[in-house]
Amino acid sequence: IVEPEDASGEACARAAISAVVNGEADFLMKGALNTTELLKQVVRSPLMTGAPLSHAMFFEPAHYGKLLLVTDGGMNPAPDLERKKAILINAANLLLMIKYERVYAACVSGSEVVSEKIPSTVDAKILAEMDWSGWDMTVYGPVGVDLAISAESRAHKGYSADVENADILLMPNYEAANCFGKALTYFAGTPSAGIVVGASRPIVLVSRADPAETKCTSLALGAIAAKGE
Repeated sequence: IVEPEDASGEACARAAISAVVNGEADFLMKGALNTTELLKQVVRSPLMTGAPLSHAMFFEPAHYGKLLLVTDGGMNPAPDLERKKAILINAANLLLMIKYERVYAACVSGSEVVSEKIPSTVDAKILAEMDWSGWDMTVYGPVGVDLAISAESRAHKGYSADVENADILLMPNYEAANCFGKALTYFAGTPSAGIVVGASRPIVLVSRADPAETKCTSLALGAIAAKGE
C-alpha cells in the first residue's frame, strides 16, 4: 500500500482499511500506529458487522494439551452481561470457524458461589444457563481459573459439572484478562497469538513490546481467520 500524502495516523488507518474493503489486502495489522487511531477508523468503516469488537488471545501453555483462548483483554474494559455474551460468541465463532468440533467455554470469576456482591458470578451463572443448543459449545461457570483448566482441581473441589478443560476463558473484565495474559507471557514464556474479532475481517493487534514470535504467529492467525480455514 502506498503511504498517503497525508501521513497522519488517521490517514494511514483509512488507507489500510480501504485496501481491505476493496480486496487489495486480506486483513489489518497494527504496526507503530496508535491503537485508538486505528480502531477509531475501523468502527466508522464498512468492516463493522453490527457485532462489537473483542480481542481473542490464543496461548499454548506447556502441558495443557491444547490451545487456550483468553478474552477480552484488549477491547472492552467493563463488559456488562450482553457484552460478555457477544464477546463469548465472537470467540466461539473463531474456534468453530477453524474447525473445532466442540468448544468448552468457562466463565471465570474468583468464586464458584453465586453472590450478588460479586457481579461476575451472577453474569457467569446466567451465561451458563442460556440456551446454547444452536452452538457446538458447552458454557459453564462461575469457576475459578483452577477449575476451568484442571480436571484434578474439579475433582478435588467436588465440581460435578460434566465439562472438559476450557478452550475459552471468558474473563470477568479487561484487567483480569490482560493481567492473566501478560503473566502467561512474561512469567511462563507461553507462546501466543492475538487478533481482534467481530469485524468482517480480522485485525491483528499486538503490542509493540511483543516478541517477534508473537507478531509472526498473530500474522499467521490473521491469515487463517481471513480465509475462514
